[in-house]
Amino acid sequence: MKKIATLSAVLSVAALLLGAAALGAWLLYRSASSPLLIEPAQVISVQPGTRTLDVARTLESRGVVSNARVLALLAKFRGLDTEVRHGEHLFSGWMTPGMVLEELVRPPQRPGLRVTIPEGLRIEEIGDLLERGGLASSSDYRNSVC
Repeated sequence: MKKIATLSAVLSVAALLLGAAALGAWLLYRSASSPLLIEPAQVISVQPGTRTLDVARTLESRGVVSNARVLALLAKFRGLDTEVRHGEHLFSGWMTPGMVLEELVRPPQRPGLRVTIPEGLRIEEIGDLLERGGLASSSDYRNSVC
């Protein structure tokens, strides 16, 4: 009778532990697959040598991911924890932690400035347009083309 009670207690504890592990796995999966709206867009600068967990903590503090540890675990699970690229990364719109991780391992895009120069403008007008766009001073532009 005592053996049955002991066996029953061991099986109960095992079932409880298995249930807790299953619940933990489900919560981790749900956290790793739920998108988060990143608005306004966030530009995160990753310095060379920064650990994945530190990057994840920065992303969590800026509202890009809801849980830094989930992102770090996902990176470790996918074997990408040492593949995070340094530079500036842009995050915007609805993104899952997997999408955030994909951005972190992709070579960062350099943000560029864009100015449209309509046909028929004179050199002085183009210089003024470039100055308003923040690319060059009007006088520097005129001196370089004349």
